[in-house]
Amino acid sequence: MLRGKPKGTFLTFTQSLEHKNGHVFLLLDLDASCKAAPSVIALLRESVERLGRTLSDNSHLQHRFEQILQSINQELSELIKKGSCPLESLHIALGVLRDESFILSATGKLHALFLRKTAKQRFRVFDLSLNLQSEAGRVEEQKLFRVVLDGDLQADDVLFLASRGLQEVLTVEEIHPLLSTLPPASALEAIEQYLPEKTHLSIVLFQVREEKDVLTGFGKHTTGKSSMNALLESERTTTSMLDLEKPHIQQTFSQFVRLVRSGNAIERKETLRRIGEKLLSFAQILGSQLFHLLTSVAVSIVSLISALFTRGSRRERSLNNMKSTWGRTINSMKSQFRHAGRGSRVLLIGGILFIFLFSSVTLYTRLQTTTQAEKSALTATYEAIQQKRDGAHASILYEDEVAARQLLQEALVLLATVDTRKQTQQDQVDLIRAGIEEEMNAIRHILQPHLTAIAVVDKVISTGEGNRVYFRDGSSALLTGSVLTPTEHAGSEAGSLRLVTAYNDTVIGLDEHNTFLELNVLTNQWERVGINTIEGEFADTKDLLHYGERLYVLTSSNLYRHQRVGNGEYGPGTSWLSDPIDLRQVVSIAIDGTVWLADNGSVRHLDQGREIGADLGSIDPPLGHVRDVWTAAETPHLFILDPDQNRVLIYNKESQTLVAQYVDKAIGSALSMSIDLASKQVILYAPTTVYTFPLSDTL
Repeated sequence: MLRGKPKGTFLTFTQSLEHKNGHVFLLLDLDASCKAAPSVIALLRESVERLGRTLSDNSHLQHRFEQILQSINQELSELIKKGSCPLESLHIALGVLRDESFILSATGKLHALFLRKTAKQRFRVFDLSLNLQSEAGRVEEQKLFRVVLDGDLQADDVLFLASRGLQEVLTVEEIHPLLSTLPPASALEAIEQYLPEKTHLSIVLFQVREEKDVLTGFGKHTTGKSSMNALLESERTTTSMLDLEKPHIQQTFSQFVRLVRSGNAIERKETLRRIGEKLLSFAQILGSQLFHLLTSVAVSIVSLISALFTRGSRRERSLNNMKSTWGRTINSMKSQFRHAGRGSRVLLIGGILFIFLFSSVTLYTRLQTTTQAEKSALTATYEAIQQKRDGAHASILYEDEVAARQLLQEALVLLATVDTRKQTQQDQVDLIRAGIEEEMNAIRHILQPHLTAIAVVDKVISTGEGNRVYFRDGSSALLTGSVLTPTEHAGSEAGSLRLVTAYNDTVIGLDEHNTFLELNVLTNQWERVGINTIEGEFADTKDLLHYGERLYVLTSSNLYRHQRVGNGEYGPGTSWLSDPIDLRQVVSIAIDGTVWLADNGSVRHLDQGREIGADLGSIDPPLGHVRDVWTAAETPHLFILDPDQNRVLIYNKESQTLVAQYVDKAIGSALSMSIDLASKQVILYAPTTVYTFPLSDTL
């Protein structure tokens, strides 16, 4: 209802549910300060239409409605963040009425009334706008639609929604008598009479009426459902009566019997004799032609086999024999047909036509039955897949990612059963699979890292520690941003470096000769340092890690701990393990007070020398060959390098859940990694390249 030039945007929109008794409705009131009104209207209309199309009898109304609200919240939040549509300019109501229930959600300052007739035939008025505003509290831009109201519907119930301008015209006490005593159209006309000269008002009004099956012209009214029932009953009656008038086989046979029995005995005998002769002649001709046909087929098969295994003139004779046999058969059939009587020829042609038509109809019926069965099976499969996806969406709303992942995997299994020999089916399957994969990636927390590649010339990287990169020849380089600044560390005692660990200003390394070295910061040279090791300890060393004043040495049989002493050397190694633990496939170690081990296809967690385990069920797909792990006491996260699947994973040690996984093909070449928590950056070390990417979107 618009009188005068409107200030803002107003919209009411309803859509009937397909093949169901119900409606989806929308009421929109936008301030003039919202500069993205067309985008908001397009988003809400598309959401309402999609909900109306996809809401089936088997759909869970509350789950589907909450999914639509979540999608709308995300889109509107983006518009608010961009500043194109302020939070205070949005006043929206969205709901569904289906069968005997309704569901409603709203944001902003709108008016919503619900009227119900009591046992005393009086209407009780509920102001739903108070419930929506009081329960929502302070509206946040991330979730505009916070409150969802639902309930049952009864006959004579009234649902009334209006934009903000209503309170300037009518009060609740003035409105509800109009709604409870007048039909919808009359109630709106009465409300319009109260409007002043300049008014901008949007209204949605529903009244629930009980359907009554009555004849046209009698009773109070005739519903659409009763009219359709009457039409279907009339159609069934007419079809039954017309079927009685059709000439059936039984009727034709009865007429033939009456014709034969109508004359005397001589006439009946003569009639039967003529019919018998015609049938016998027809059978003889048909049998003769069938015999010639079978004989020709047999001779053709023998001649063809003979031609396949012979050459030259013998093959030519076999092929000519086959041609002459078919020629004689065809000529014989033509001759018998010409010499047959007129009646026999009619019967023969009729029989051939009957066989052809019977075979064609049978084949067509079977094809139609098969096609219909395939279509029904395909439709059932697609519906089952959609139900799995709907269930996954509902599980996501309730933060049950394990159940959502399981349902989407089951949907992919069902999708694999669809016959894709037709290109249209292949395209449909590809489209559905892409949608499911996108939903799976969202649950798997897959992100694309913004990699920076820094190439190394004429050197091979051994490993790295923070922003320091160590090369096999003993030299190193300092990583600053995307620039490597070389620093020479060429001690005569250093062989090819294979392991390096740092603690404060101390850098410890192990070379290819299993020589234990320390980097002298004054001379920039690698020098031997004293350490009391177990026999064969360094020959079997897989990783080194300095934690506090202790050096941990990981081998394939044990985890040794060396205490740093006053002169910079290290005391004898003692086993840190309390229980026997298989370390044969462990390749890397990380320590945060407890110990984390990178094993083949897994990550293991130890505390006080005993294995306490780690729940990796949230990681999907499962881990491949883990090459490195990194953590620290000051972070709740464990970082896992899985080059087999080209990814770096971030795992929450406290909740034992996956936070994110960064996937890129370049990660597959990485040998080790370190994390710069201060700058929130991952550093990957490959043989000839250093890769970095930021973690600002996850940490």
